[in-house]
Amino acid sequence: MDGNLFIAHAHDIVYEYIKENYAGTSREYITTIWACKTAENNKVILTSLDPNIDLIFEVTFRGAVDHAYLDVYSKIHHENLFYSTLDNVFYGRDTSEGK
Repeated sequence: MDGNLFIAHAHDIVYEYIKENYAGTSREYITTIWACKTAENNKVILTSLDPNIDLIFEVTFRGAVDHAYLDVYSKIHHENLFYSTLDNVFYGRDTSEGK
């Protein structure tokens, strides 16, 4: 399947999932984080920009068997970390934002 066509289908799949499980969101809130096509397979990682939907979606298409899969993940932790790539030193956590 063409990569751009698959991404469009993945957006539709995620939108339908959100519409069935959450109220009041829009298709425009869904955004692609990462996409890859290898041989007959496609994978795309998406998220919703809606602050009430803190989920990450992974849609995979296995071309050899014509199957698509949807995996839904919940972010359980996020924090800003300071790291210098110039001297490979970890400087600590950003405590200005809540976890």
